[in-house]
This record gives sequence, structure tokens and C-alpha cells, in this order.
Amino acid sequence: MSPVIPIKLLYACLLFFYRMKTRLGDPVFKPQRKHILVALDSFCTFIHIRYSSPLFRLHSANAIQARVQFHNTGSSSVPGVIVISIEE
Repeated sequence: MSPVIPIKLLYACLLFFYRMKTRLGDPVFKPQRKHILVALDSFCTFIHIRYSSPLFRLHSANAIQARVQFHNTGSSSVPGVIVISIEE
């Protein structure tokens, strides 16, 4: 059985794709080689980080909650500081 898509959602999606098609046809929006290389480098950096430890590939919310802990919380926290520990 196929999913039923509300007409408003379908219209919004079609409008989005129409606008994107129009913009992507504009040469101003065509990425240059340097843009593609920066995007590729950023992607490779994230992949390298992800595979540097199995802890970055936890598969369930329970596994994450069991190993990840946030510090610097509550009334005595320092604004703008994020402290996280991950147990192996």
C-alpha cells in the first residue's frame, strides 16, 4: 500500500523543486572547482572523525545515553562552555 501524501505537502514539495530548478539553472549558483574541493575536504574530515572511534558510530539512543555525559550543567554552569565525556 502506498503512503498518502497530503495535498499541501505535495504542493510545497513541487514548489520547492521548481524554485531549486530555476536557481540551479542560473550560472551564478554553479559551484566552482574550489567550492567542490572544500566540500569534499570537509566531508572527508567528518568521515575520518566518524571512523576514528567506534563511539562515534553508536547505533541506538540507549547506547548513546549510557556512554555520553554532559558536564557544566545546572545553575553553576559557565555560559558558552560545552563539556562532554564519552565512556569507551
